[in-house]
Amino acid sequence: MNFKKRQVDLVSHQCTEGTPRQSRNNSTADHIIGLVTQFYLALLGQRAFTAFTPPDHPPGLAAACDFPFFNWTHPQQLPYTLLASLPQQATSRTEMAPNAAAIYPDPYEHYALHNMVNPLDRDLELLETADMADFPVGNASVPVVLSTTNRGASYALSRNPHHKEQFWREYGLRPETAFMCGFWSLCSPNAAVQAKYMKKFWRPLQQPELLKIGIQVRFGDQLAFLHKADMSPAALLAMATPYFECASALEEAFAAQGQPVIWYIISDSGTFRRAAKDLYGDKVLTDDELQLMHVACHLNDDPSLCKDSKLQAAVQHAVGEMLTFSLTDYHIITQSSGFGRVGAWLSGRWGNIFELAPGAWDAARVCPRRPTSPKKSASHWSRI
Repeated sequence: MNFKKRQVDLVSHQCTEGTPRQSRNNSTADHIIGLVTQFYLALLGQRAFTAFTPPDHPPGLAAACDFPFFNWTHPQQLPYTLLASLPQQATSRTEMAPNAAAIYPDPYEHYALHNMVNPLDRDLELLETADMADFPVGNASVPVVLSTTNRGASYALSRNPHHKEQFWREYGLRPETAFMCGFWSLCSPNAAVQAKYMKKFWRPLQQPELLKIGIQVRFGDQLAFLHKADMSPAALLAMATPYFECASALEEAFAAQGQPVIWYIISDSGTFRRAAKDLYGDKVLTDDELQLMHVACHLNDDPSLCKDSKLQAAVQHAVGEMLTFSLTDYHIITQSSGFGRVGAWLSGRWGNIFELAPGAWDAARVCPRRPTSPKKSASHWSRI
């Protein structure tokens, strides 16, 4: 990519509390989805780009990333007055247009707030048509835009008629690869992530003779993290039956005779991971020892999980699992989840995503010949 310099800044901030997850962490998925979109908003508006994590928040993506092209961490603390105006809960919903921003009052009128937390889909679709060279609309000259989001639109931006030529000619990107390339422009997995995943997961999945099928089952925050429901391994396996049926159909359709097949399984339930490993044995590759936790520390039963080292490791595991998932050839994901979606889109392929829901008996309808289209997948849940 060619980066244009301008003495203005887009500062990314992520709203995370209220979206339970961690150690295989869906708020990290929302974070990545939003971060890539904010990066493209900065590029299209000819702004510099940094990311800021308040001191009382979980660690940002920098905990898992080296910076392949530039250090995008914000260099200094921001005034509390600016942060106080940001949505503090991911359950908030913005009424602000996704290409607009509000100027802060004196003495901070050189800052503008861009709030893209939980916009309505019809509002977010504005990014498919608006000219983002004028970002924020009517206030493009404001020096610093403080942006917060848990949603994405990199696919929509790359299809925007004002910018399609720019993405294609200047950046060398198409809509199906824009998200992946935006991520790799910002992040190279650091030594901590590589130590956790290279030998145990990445090398086995890079064997060229394997057919690799990724399976991501999200049962939901209340079940998996907060333990509000008592689900037996048998009950979890029953709910995940459509995913296994889909994997078997893909295997039957696409595996060559005698070709070895691996199912790489990720889930927000450690009980399910262990049950799947017990049921299918060496065919399943999964981390069945990973401790699942909640990014909002006060909701965990164990206060020790709030230590900074634990939270740093949680982000590293989240990024590590997404990248591992991206190494598979086909991706069976949960419709109402961003985690598997991010991993699948980081593969840079299309025609490889099959979207299901736990307990929804639609595997035969979807697999193996009806993968989710890129446009539909990019427009679902947290969007891409």
